Amino acid sequence: MQPGNIVAAAGRMQEAMEQLQIKWGATRDHWNDSMAERFEDQRIRPMLEQINTALPALSQMAQALQQALIQCGEPGERAGL
Repeated sequence: MQPGNIVAAAGRMQEAMEQLQIKWGATRDHWNDSMAERFEDQRIRPMLEQINTALPALSQMAQALQQALIQCGEPGERAGL
């Protein structure tokens, strides 16, 4: 696994989260009752919180993997490939 793969996945996750927030905001413009609040509380907010927790962890994982590859002398890593 390459650190760039983790960074790319985190970027896709960030983009998906932003799209979810946009789409959910548009949905809430039309769906504004107790069921919408319940759905938001039970589904949307927990998912966003989990993503916000995961993104920094993915960044740390990519940095640790990059450092491990450098220290282990993985071919191509020292050349920046």
